[in-house]
Amino acid sequence: MQFVHEDDVAAVLVRAIEKKARGVFNVAGPEWITIREALLLAGRPVLYVPRSVAEAVWRMLWRMGVIYMQ
Repeated sequence: MQFVHEDDVAAVLVRAIEKKARGVFNVAGPEWITIREALLLAGRPVLYVPRSVAEAVWRMLWRMGVIYMQ
């Protein structure tokens, strides 16, 4: 996961407007962290689920129409 501070995003937007920039831009921090690290930083518990259990739940939710991915 990559995070970027709101002030940095605002600065990029201001610069793009001032320079009359056109096109698509990727704004991201220079580093990344794992989902586990993000959960720990947020003070949330890390729950390890066996792959077989995760796949079974995924299939069940798919069949129920709760989730959809192409």
